Amino acid sequence: MNTSSCDATTPLHAENIQKINEYNIPDNKIPADILQKIVGELMMKYKKDGVLLDLEVDDGLTPINSCVGGVPYFPNGMEYPMADGQPLILLCQINYSEMPKLENFPTEGLLQFFIGTDELYGTKHSKLIYHKTVSLDLNQSVPQSVIDTLKNVQEEDLPFKGAFRLMGKIGETFALPEDRDKLFEKLALKYSVNTWDIENDVFKATESLTAVKTHYGGCPNFIDETVYKDDRNTKEVLLLQLASEEYKRDEPRYYKNEWSKVDYCQYGSGFFFINGEKLKKLEFDDVTYTYDCD
Repeated sequence: MNTSSCDATTPLHAENIQKINEYNIPDNKIPADILQKIVGELMMKYKKDGVLLDLEVDDGLTPINSCVGGVPYFPNGMEYPMADGQPLILLCQINYSEMPKLENFPTEGLLQFFIGTDELYGTKHSKLIYHKTVSLDLNQSVPQSVIDTLKNVQEEDLPFKGAFRLMGKIGETFALPEDRDKLFEKLALKYSVNTWDIENDVFKATESLTAVKTHYGGCPNFIDETVYKDDRNTKEVLLLQLASEEYKRDEPRYYKNEWSKVDYCQYGSGFFFINGEKLKKLEFDDVTYTYDCD
């Protein structure tokens, strides 16, 4: 499966039709009724639901909550994840009992994403750990030696800039295939319009769905589609996209003088991909972690 495109059989939602109608402006080259048909056809084939994730500063965050950064869940009997003798750091953890249900994803348990602390946003070493049972009663303190080591990590080497609760909701994602030029040519012939006009008008009509955002499931939104090619046919499911994000003007901040919550080269994202069958079996030992940037 090509990770830059997604199959979907659900109908075009009314809100998307409304968005298309709103683009009936002089800048559009294609009439609104034709554009609506074109985008509707693309949506039917390439739209897919995912879980959209909001990052919020929350003083009440606990080790069993879904979060980016923060203190990891560390139950009795767990060995803290290491690589080359150095502790990994918690990038994110998702408690699926806090999230809306999404096909083929867990409905319970907690998945942790640990990464290295190297200058490539931890992509040299990463480890995912799934806990089927989650309870604060089982939690223990992270070893002090780990805490002391991670205190010395350079913050600029980490993509997250604080600790944030993750709030999830079902939402639509959309991405066109890499060979979209051929697709636009076919649509141009079918609807008797210009190929370049299709590309420009479709981009405007679907911009809200293709915007880079933090989510899992659904379609990945790449800035640079070349970053993930080798494994895309065998690891086709988006386990997580953690997107660069700045604070809104009046939003509470984790650090007073910090402008970003997440920063992968300012506008990029971190991606985790897994094989669909392994996901169903809750086997997270073979996951690809990469990132892109502008």
